Amino acid sequence: MAEIIALDACVMEVIKPTRWSAYREEKEKHAGYGVYGRARTVNFKALTPKTVEILAKYNELVPGPGSLFSMQFHRDPGHPLDSVFSPRCDHYWLEIIATSRDEAGADVAHQWALNLQRELVEHDPENILESSYLGFVDNGKVDLKKNFGARFASLMAVKQRVDPGNVFKNAVPRL
Repeated sequence: MAEIIALDACVMEVIKPTRWSAYREEKEKHAGYGVYGRARTVNFKALTPKTVEILAKYNELVPGPGSLFSMQFHRDPGHPLDSVFSPRCDHYWLEIIATSRDEAGADVAHQWALNLQRELVEHDPENILESSYLGFVDNGKVDLKKNFGARFASLMAVKQRVDPGNVFKNAVPRL
């Protein structure tokens, strides 16, 4: 992580297991709550020189308050976890938070995020993992059967048992 911290002033460096709720609360302190825009993610295998170069470039181009990127390292536990969300390999998770505190800045933030995501994929493609965190992927742009593998059938069985009326039809990802 030293390569990332060296890019610019690091707002926060924490290396510890963190619950999702605590992580979300910390992000809201930096990006804000009730903002315009959305987040995207890119998963990659390593901090290659090209990846670090691209991150440095876009760190200089952050469009304004409310936009930032956050990175986490996810370690393969070395054995299957009893969860459909178990990491399958060591990887970095880059969350690109493209939000603005005012509506007028949302388009600029969105374009910054798309450009960062595109440049990482185009210029260091062998480093990019094929799948992404499903809550950050546009509906229809992911093959859920492929992502969940052998656990897809059990996931759908739970969904049908718990939500037979499809109340959560707008959940992300849409099942």
